[in-house]
Amino acid sequence: MTTPNRWIGACRTSSITMVMDRLRSVFASWMYTEVSPSLLEAPDGEGRSALLIPADRAPTREGNTQLRSDFTAAIARSIALSERGTPRPVRRSYAGTVFRRSPRSDSLTEVRQAGVELVGAPSPAADAEILCLAAEGLDAIGATGAEIHIGHAGFVRALLRAADLPSEVESQICNQIARHERTALESTLTAAGVSGELMAAIVGLLDLAGNASVIRRARALTDDPVCRATLDELEEIFRLADSPAVMIDLSEVRDLTYYTGIRFEAFAPGIGCPVLRGGRYDGLLGLYGDPEPAVGCAFEVEPLSLLCANLDSDAPSSMLLRFPVDRWAEAQTAARRLRAAGSRVALDPEVIPSEEVSDYVAANGIDEVELLDRALTGRPS
Repeated sequence: MTTPNRWIGACRTSSITMVMDRLRSVFASWMYTEVSPSLLEAPDGEGRSALLIPADRAPTREGNTQLRSDFTAAIARSIALSERGTPRPVRRSYAGTVFRRSPRSDSLTEVRQAGVELVGAPSPAADAEILCLAAEGLDAIGATGAEIHIGHAGFVRALLRAADLPSEVESQICNQIARHERTALESTLTAAGVSGELMAAIVGLLDLAGNASVIRRARALTDDPVCRATLDELEEIFRLADSPAVMIDLSEVRDLTYYTGIRFEAFAPGIGCPVLRGGRYDGLLGLYGDPEPAVGCAFEVEPLSLLCANLDSDAPSSMLLRFPVDRWAEAQTAARRLRAAGSRVALDPEVIPSEEVSDYVAANGIDEVELLDRALTGRPS
């Protein structure tokens, strides 16, 4: 007997809800107030959002409205336009769905995110607060062994400015750095006429990942005063964060037009994509009003929901135990064992049609569907 995909989908929904709930609890404990920007927004006639927001977060137009494609921009706009008199710093959180258009097709994809924005705090302590909150959130979800890689947009931007390259070449170089394509990077720099110490410094970004010693090694690459200042700032942020989950990675160079200071991503064992992204984006609020310092992060809920098998729920888990009616006695034995272990169990001697199980589970707030053989042996049935 196998578990139909629709049952797995229902259980996955429960895991997503668990991730959202745990992150909300962490955000609230740090005194971040949850807000819910409208799912449908009036288009920004001046196109201000498109000036900075990364291309994958571009607004998705549907008639005279646009679907919410990014929480950060919506919250920044709200703070800039509606909360000008609110004492700073402003701490806001969110948890919900955004819509992204696939680059390979015209279809829309729902992406569930939860995150925080800290507006009006320019100091390294604000960056460290977001990093510490991010580490705590990953821990609350059970992302054991997760690493948060932090870089600094200002350091890379200063190196590239010294090279005086066309914007399209800069973009190509950043992509090669992000993908750690050393040979291609060296070829691009050589073709662009970059050589000597500057070329060594740019290629050297690929090797600048680790603990605080990375700062010392980076300082040896360049005497540029802007680079030195950004390294001083990064060193202070790293010291204040003081988290074993945080490591320095100066090859974090994506979205340099959006991020103005630290930029970070988190990776969890067994998950093939970043589970967290964030950084400082001091330029965004200025698109809607007065410029203000801002830093935040967003957790990618779907990938993180894959880790929920390692979590013990704060509340007793609930399950629907399905079995053939002629195995009633065995089902009773399994159910007693599960209840003794703290689970809530509803019995289904295959009364509910298979095609209706998913709807039943969702309607009754049941966490998972369990099959009898698995319940008895602990092995997949």
